[in-house]
Amino acid sequence: MMKLKNCYKLSIVGATLLWLVVARNLSAAQYTVTDLGTLGHMTSTAYGINNLGEVIGESGSLAFLWLPSPAYGLPAGMNWPIMYDSKASAINDTGQVVGTYDEGPWRMPFLWENGVTTFLGTFGFGGEVNGINNFEQMVGSCALWDLAEPPEWYVRAFLWTRGVMIDLGTLGSKSSTAGAINDSGQVVGSAGLADNTSSLFLITPEDTDGDNISDLWYRDDDMDGKNDLMSELYPVPGTARDINDLGQVVGEACFYIHNSAFLWLPEPAYGLSAGMFVLGVPGQLGATAHAINYWGQVVGEGYHDIGAFIWDSLNGVRGLNDLIDSQSGWTLISAKDINDLGQIVGSGLNPQGIIHAFLLTPIHEPYCGDPDHLYSIADLNQDCMVDWADFSIFASHWLECTAPECD
Repeated sequence: MMKLKNCYKLSIVGATLLWLVVARNLSAAQYTVTDLGTLGHMTSTAYGINNLGEVIGESGSLAFLWLPSPAYGLPAGMNWPIMYDSKASAINDTGQVVGTYDEGPWRMPFLWENGVTTFLGTFGFGGEVNGINNFEQMVGSCALWDLAEPPEWYVRAFLWTRGVMIDLGTLGSKSSTAGAINDSGQVVGSAGLADNTSSLFLITPEDTDGDNISDLWYRDDDMDGKNDLMSELYPVPGTARDINDLGQVVGEACFYIHNSAFLWLPEPAYGLSAGMFVLGVPGQLGATAHAINYWGQVVGEGYHDIGAFIWDSLNGVRGLNDLIDSQSGWTLISAKDINDLGQIVGSGLNPQGIIHAFLLTPIHEPYCGDPDHLYSIADLNQDCMVDWADFSIFASHWLECTAPECD
């Protein structure tokens, strides 16, 4: 009898350990990983994704467009529709792609749409385009040459709309760069101040003709050389990399000794007050936030151990390597963009140890009573909760023989 009791106790312990393993495996992976491949080169990096799950980036020195299904006369998968010596930077929900290509010693901005490439031009020298919204408005920066003594190069933020390239000006000095534009036409970036320091900026355009479409991004009423519509987002040097349609901004800035990822809110949200917040990345001496979606999810990279990360108001900063299957063989290095469905793109070491572009797709738990999904495998009583009641059922059938000869 003592042996049977000990055997029973060991069986219960074994059942408990097995249950914990099953529960852990069910909850560990929150994303699936898709290797987007290359265009025949060794490596690839993804920089942007739209709400259709279409991805752009660079493979070797070729801009690519990766499609989850056939579109724009192209097959599903990784396509090379643009040109040599190019990089795709952003894509909007209509499938318009912007990026840069090499022309002699200069990098030049382009727009690709349905197989047609448009060269956007510059203010005279090279330039790059960093963002595009759903109204074919693009932002970036162009190189300029100052003939004053001593002569020098500098860059100036631009906006391209309706075939016209607009100089966005500065906060008081020569240089500025634009990082992103949202569907309201708000532009973020960094600009020089009169004291030769730099700061983050936000431009909120005006509608001058009352048609509810922004049409004015630059105004200098007092002729002081500053763009009156360009406001200082926060008085620190840094880079504003993205702005969502709620006007929330992310990027990196030098708050302390090292650059830190930040979130700037125009009004209270996510339990936070309006203003600037440093996104704490555990154990990191520096971090960059690359993108924010409509729901306030932020993605980026830490400079050391954490690699690619995601931030949200509920969970704070989490390393994406902890949210994928630990047996996948992937090490996610950088997360570059996130769409409103929560899909994330970036680059990492694939199972073969090669840097490839990746796509992370959230694993959504089916809701209770969803007719298109089964209950969780561990929800034995199907009450939409995995708890000790399910374990009790599991334990009651421990070592039960279910073979036909046991009947």
